[in-house]
Amino acid sequence: MKKTIIALLILATAVIASACGAETTPAPNEAYYVEESGEYYLDGITYEFNQQEVTAKANGVYSFDIVDYWMPDYILLNGKKYKITETIENLFVGQDGLKTVRLSANLKKIENALFADCDKLEKVTIPDSVEEIGDSVFSGCTSLSALTLPKNLRSIGEEAFFECKTLTTIVIPDSVTKIGPSAFYGCQLLSEITLSKKLEAIEDETFNECPVLKTIVIPNSVKKIGNEVFWDCTALREITIPDSVTEMGTRTFYGCEKLETVYLSANLKSLDHETFAFCPAIKKITAPWLLEATLKMMFVTDEVEFDIKK
Repeated sequence: MKKTIIALLILATAVIASACGAETTPAPNEAYYVEESGEYYLDGITYEFNQQEVTAKANGVYSFDIVDYWMPDYILLNGKKYKITETIENLFVGQDGLKTVRLSANLKKIENALFADCDKLEKVTIPDSVEEIGDSVFSGCTSLSALTLPKNLRSIGEEAFFECKTLTTIVIPDSVTKIGPSAFYGCQLLSEITLSKKLEAIEDETFNECPVLKTIVIPNSVKKIGNEVFWDCTALREITIPDSVTEMGTRTFYGCEKLETVYLSANLKSLDHETFAFCPAIKKITAPWLLEATLKMMFVTDEVEFDIKK
């Protein structure tokens, strides 16, 4: 019982210190073992240790009062350093007081739903060691307005930024080749995004319901554009689909009510009949000759100019 009380006092002190927002890098700390629970604790987080690989994994949140959390790169156990290389999925899910986080410089992946529904989360420092952002990592983080992604990032998971309603701008580093479906679905203030020059596809619903997104440059690396990608992007005015794109899904621009100018890939051979449904402002479409008949069936009006490439 005495060990338990000591451990809890240490945890409470660490959490209060964390909430004060100290800027200096803390030294690696000693983990404390609580016999009753059979777990090791540090700064409100529980850890498990891999003796063979000399690594540690964050596997639970003990305190529900964490505001500013600095995850150390190492943790000490019996005087021995262990790299913090992993976390479980959902580690901080629903932590409604959490505002800022710095992740361990030894992490390779941000696990699925790590910060899901942390609605007060404003800042996350992600180290360049991270190569993968899992599914739903920042889903529902409605206070996250900006984020710098690591330079070695390779993939972003499904619904990674789902309904991050205050996210305004983001740059996807050129190391990224994959972004999962619905990654930026419902980002209501997203006005600017720079895509990776190595991105292979824009998956289903990636920018669905991003109503202030006015422009986007699709790189020549993209071969496929999925279903409903720009659904209800009501501020989008112009789009160029590069010639690298050979496949485009259904209802791609459905409800893009201010879209005026479209340049379609010369290598597209077909279009869904609802590609431009509820796009009343379209004035000009440049397209390959194979799509001429389809487009003229979509737009039975003299107000749309067709620039057909033979």
